[in-house]
Amino acid sequence: MGHAFHTQQKRTYAEYETLERQAEEIRYEFADGEVRAMSGASIAHNQIVQNLGLLLRRDFRPKGCRVYTETVKLQTEAFRRYFYPDVMLTCSEADQQARQLVREPVLLVEVLSGSTEKHDLGKKVDYYQKIPTLFTG
Repeated sequence: MGHAFHTQQKRTYAEYETLERQAEEIRYEFADGEVRAMSGASIAHNQIVQNLGLLLRRDFRPKGCRVYTETVKLQTEAFRRYFYPDVMLTCSEADQQARQLVREPVLLVEVLSGSTEKHDLGKKVDYYQKIPTLFTG
């Protein structure tokens, strides 16, 4: 995503949802009351996300799967954790019928940057690894 900004104040899920609805160009991730504003991305980051999305779409769409990039929200635990992975692959019928959230991805990709690497490889990886549908082998 490029740059991440972290708020020190803990927020409720309802406050997070209000913040998301009011946001025009910034997306917010939410984990256990902590809110991180995600904004901006480099051209290289954008190209990596687009290229990977196109490759995955080409190979997995014929198998009934969907690829989502950057602006589709992932729910890892209801009312506790919501993220915007750079690339998600889901083959879940429930996810394909959903309007706003992916809940059963089989693949998640985060393109690392200097400002997000520590968080993406730390807490986020821990949260992601708890998703039972995620391919791990």
